[in-house]
Amino acid sequence: MSNTFHENPARDTDSVGDLLMWNDYIGTWQQGFDNRAVIEDIFRTYPDKPFVISEYGLSEPNFSGGDPRRIEILREKTELYRQYPGFAGLVFFSFNDYRTQRGEFGSGRMRQRVHGGYKPVRRLGGEDHEHAGPRA
Repeated sequence: MSNTFHENPARDTDSVGDLLMWNDYIGTWQQGFDNRAVIEDIFRTYPDKPFVISEYGLSEPNFSGGDPRRIEILREKTELYRQYPGFAGLVFFSFNDYRTQRGEFGSGRMRQRVHGGYKPVRRLGGEDHEHAGPRA
């Protein structure tokens, strides 16, 4: 999995594996690149390797727009990817499936960043906590 594959596909170490995996954040984290041109360069460079978009989406609070922007990215990028039959898979990263020490909720090892829908969960001891998914 690579966060830099778009910069130079021919030199990225992701290419040594059986399949290519790239986190596509062109338009947010990855500025100054043309999405279509990057995809075509990757397929031209590695025509026989399966290619998976391992992440695409919107990271808040770093980038704004909320769910409307997240939906826009999902639709635009998925439509683009579907034009290329060489894609083996797409993973839309909603930021609800991981725990990070950079989160705004919780404390210590249990800090968590919550995006989109979440629900309060009552834990032992009776405290209500905002929680974005199963406990790790």
